[in-house]
Amino acid sequence: MGMSSWLKNRIANRRGGQVETDAIAKAGNCKIEIFHINSGKSVQFKAFLTTFKESFATSYDEQYFVMHPEPLRKWKSTIRSINLAWTIPAYDIAEAKQNLGNVSLFSRMLYGEQVSTKSGGFKHYAPKVGGSPIFRIRMLNLIGDGGSWASAATSGLLGYVQDFQYDLVMDDGFFSDAQERARKSGKRAKSGSTSVYPQAITAGFTFYPVHEKTPGWENRKFSNKHFPYGTSPDETWLHNPGKAVRKGLKTVGQVGKDLGKMTAKSIGIG
Repeated sequence: MGMSSWLKNRIANRRGGQVETDAIAKAGNCKIEIFHINSGKSVQFKAFLTTFKESFATSYDEQYFVMHPEPLRKWKSTIRSINLAWTIPAYDIAEAKQNLGNVSLFSRMLYGEQVSTKSGGFKHYAPKVGGSPIFRIRMLNLIGDGGSWASAATSGLLGYVQDFQYDLVMDDGFFSDAQERARKSGKRAKSGSTSVYPQAITAGFTFYPVHEKTPGWENRKFSNKHFPYGTSPDETWLHNPGKAVRKGLKTVGQVGKDLGKMTAKSIGIG
């Protein structure tokens, strides 16, 4: 799938010499930051999201009793998963190289740690115990620990990445080193070997969070009031809807009075 015409037009513009995709991402901190705990390295992508799908899969143990056709279900677990997909656009060859480098680094992060031993003059490798790839991911308030606002290393949501896939978007074409050299020299590009870099990449993966503080209810209070997106409904509506309505009407009435005063003052009668 190629980039939308809106996104292509936005990328084609510059503001003060700065690539506009950078301006959009930086202005709203719109980035997907992935911290690889095993190596201590981070990789970032601009958050041009195409998919954000979250699932809470609840499973139960079933027990059947005599004369009861339906089972008694006892809660066993709730498994949370996040399906994330996004487009990675490139304004020029420099950004295209950076994008492909970020995809390459993230691909390397998906391999586990290993240890080496020497035997018979040869070096042997084996998986390291406890060396499975594990990450912290931060994306605005949608993926994170729900409390603080900081880098993925300190406020990212802990978990595992599965099924990382990416497509080089053929319809949008490629930049090449040969074309770049020809552009800079003003001469026709020579035939021969060259490296190419996609103008757009679509990527995605499934993320399985590992909650460091087990979510759950105790004495009618949830263990993490920021779970999962750092926001909650007004609990007045949950416990006393009549009071909430009266409070809302009172607020609307006060706003009306304030607007009336502002209007009267503006026309010289207040």
